[in-house]
Amino acid sequence: MIIQEVFRIIQNIQRSLAGLSARLIKRAARHDS
Repeated sequence: MIIQEVFRIIQNIQRSLAGLSARLIKRAARHDS
């Protein structure tokens, strides 16, 4: 179904965004300390 495809794409985007945000947070924390 199309809905499943869209849901899978959304999950992939959320996963990539989570990885990017985690990387930025780690970099910011490292910069602060």
